[in-house]
Amino acid sequence: YPNSDRKGEESTQFVSNIDLAPTILEACGFDPAPEMEGVDLGKNSKGHDKIFVEQGPYDVMVRDSRYKLIHSDQKDRVSMFFDLEKDPLEMVDLYDDQEYAEKIAEFEQAIHDWRGVDVFKNHVDENAPIISQPNVPERGDGHREMMQEYFAEGMKKKE
Repeated sequence: YPNSDRKGEESTQFVSNIDLAPTILEACGFDPAPEMEGVDLGKNSKGHDKIFVEQGPYDVMVRDSRYKLIHSDQKDRVSMFFDLEKDPLEMVDLYDDQEYAEKIAEFEQAIHDWRGVDVFKNHVDENAPIISQPNVPERGDGHREMMQEYFAEGMKKKE
């Protein structure tokens, strides 16, 4: 915002996509709806202590300035935890390291508090029937599994 009284200001605070709509509305002179989540980044916002990202109803990531938890409720997926200060490339999974058990429990509780009870109501059923057309990829094309194997191998090589 070149005409803003905060032009040229930089911040290292965490922000999330949910902050964009309230910020744009405020910049246009409108008040965000009270039930709208997120903060106006144009004000002296402190951002967020933690940020969250979901992938479907089973997988969620939470991170703060130092730690990152990738939590999965799927039977065939594993949860992972990283110390981003010591391991910025996320090569050493600390999820089973007892030294971090308390921090992992804190992050898992943060996920529970953030999501609430009914996490399934807002997600697409990934097992629903797929339209059979030439431009629609097959569900079991192996892409996800291939990428998981690729990154798992990369992590083993670095240990």
